[in-house]
Amino acid sequence: MTMKMNYRNFFQDKTAADNGDFLKVIAVSAVFLQSILGFALNAHPNTDTQIRIGISYNVVKFSAPAFIFSILFTNTRYNLGTKFNTKKFYLKILRSSFFPYYLWGIIYLLLFPNLQQINHYHNFQSFLWQLISGNAAPHLWYAVMMLQFLVLMPLFNLLVKWIDFNFQLRVKKFIFYLIIILILSASWLIFYDCLIFHGPKMHDWYLFDRFFMSFALYGFLGVLCAIFFEFYCDFLSKWKYSIVAILILSFIVINLELFQFGLPLNLANAPYYKPSMTFYDLSVIFLISLFAIHVGPRFKKTSYLIHKLAQIAYLAYLPNAMWSWILWNLFGKILFQQVPFLSILIIYCLTWILSFITAFLSSPIFIKAKKNLA
Repeated sequence: MTMKMNYRNFFQDKTAADNGDFLKVIAVSAVFLQSILGFALNAHPNTDTQIRIGISYNVVKFSAPAFIFSILFTNTRYNLGTKFNTKKFYLKILRSSFFPYYLWGIIYLLLFPNLQQINHYHNFQSFLWQLISGNAAPHLWYAVMMLQFLVLMPLFNLLVKWIDFNFQLRVKKFIFYLIIILILSASWLIFYDCLIFHGPKMHDWYLFDRFFMSFALYGFLGVLCAIFFEFYCDFLSKWKYSIVAILILSFIVINLELFQFGLPLNLANAPYYKPSMTFYDLSVIFLISLFAIHVGPRFKKTSYLIHKLAQIAYLAYLPNAMWSWILWNLFGKILFQQVPFLSILIIYCLTWILSFITAFLSSPIFIKAKKNLA
């Protein structure tokens, strides 16, 4: 009880990090590695290196679900008991999310056209399609998916008010809504597995991987865990060892599933949209949340730093593929042939630093854009 109350009191301070901030920073830091591992795999490494790349890729495969959970958790925490201003919110995300996405998408298409996915543009119409669809760079598909959640945020806030209306039935309502969400999510996973993942619509319906419904489970859980926060804390504390066991077991399963497709390794065979990956992602999210609950109130300076990094995490995410591609071509490709994983580590660290520096330097531009819109 003391831990729970200390956490709740500490995060009344809006300058401190909450669960969502910790998740956001860790998720963004993890996703930086995915593009680098993709570059490394394209260098045609030996069998042992491919296996290590595949395992490393699965380790950080929680990034997108954790980021979505974090956005909805933090948004719900900030808006509980307040009046949601839809117009003000849309103006805010136009400046903070849409404008940076399209700016960086144009930069990728014009200056780094080789990073395009699926197809390459050949006229203005195909240029717009690559920009809008998230195909301008390897990582922008996720930004397209995240933007859908931001557009739907007013609906999530209506859901928050509806669920939070009767305080007395909080735990029962949590379980009820959780069951509904799990049923819908399971149905979606079955649909995706049967028709899209190595299914008859694999190429025609590839855009479903960035459709918000594919990550709705994590968004709804972020909302529920913020509303029923005390119940969430109790759950994490009581079941932490079981969560660790699920993490280990699911991690073994997702690696077995990836390597059953054989070599050469194809990272597309490690999708988010399967039961084993869902269990892995949720267990990582829960353990990071548990870490945040314990660390936040005890290490306030660290918490404030995490909060500041979380504020620019999205702006750091957008240029990360650019920096990793530049570093890979400058020296990483050659170094990889000599010391594969040392080269990956060096490129990762430099990418992290350069991406957050870029975010820090570019954030005043978007702040100014916000003022102009206002």
